[in-house]
Amino acid sequence: MHLKRSYHKGSVIIKQGEYGDEAFQLISGSVEVSYTSPEGSKTILAVLRPPHMFGEMAIIDEKPRSATVIALTPVEVLVTQKSAFIKHIAAEEDSMIVPILRTMFERLRTTNQIISTLSTDMAVVASAEGGHEFGSPATLSIKPTTEAATTALGSKKYDVSYFPFRVGRKDDMDMLGINDLILNDIQPYQVSPHHLLISMRNNSIELSDRGSRFGSLVNGVRIGLTNRSKVVELKRGDNEVIIGDVYSKLRFNFQVG
Repeated sequence: MHLKRSYHKGSVIIKQGEYGDEAFQLISGSVEVSYTSPEGSKTILAVLRPPHMFGEMAIIDEKPRSATVIALTPVEVLVTQKSAFIKHIAAEEDSMIVPILRTMFERLRTTNQIISTLSTDMAVVASAEGGHEFGSPATLSIKPTTEAATTALGSKKYDVSYFPFRVGRKDDMDMLGINDLILNDIQPYQVSPHHLLISMRNNSIELSDRGSRFGSLVNGVRIGLTNRSKVVELKRGDNEVIIGDVYSKLRFNFQVG
């Protein structure tokens, strides 16, 4: 399950903003974990030594790396790849370990989203019309607006009847995902296994990213990627939601009633 790997002093083991699917455990040496702001300011977050781990979020979601990790000394690590991790726990499918881990990981994703939102002063990016707090609980219907979206949804309409509601792609290699709506997608994938969270707050419906690779566009506002903490409040009526990058054909009307 583990691979042993060595790095020279000064080597960049993980680079902020890049994608990866490996987690690392230190065997020897030390590493610096740092974050660089959009303005270019560097903040040292931690100096880690054995037996600390880093990069473990790559096992859970598809977000780009949130920090850079550099070897301060010659370093030896044990490397766990996501595919090997999933294969390992698959052997325990008949036990309680899979549902327990699945629940823990989903709660961790949700907690990370809440913390990220709080760290930006609970900034809610409202819709083009300013968003609404509805007098009564809102209802939501998802309607595809392209042929590709109809194929992905498998129908011409899907009514969301409870919240929170999780949207993602089926991935046979990911036993730890929980989705309420699975969108069918083909390579190159636009939908991630853990893509979109639909939640209700103060009778209003909000969309946020769950750790997707390409994020989404909601009424022209990007969520995910560099805007990981963004939460978009849907307006009454029609809302254009593009799942994936700006070229994605997975386009939907999220109709709030």
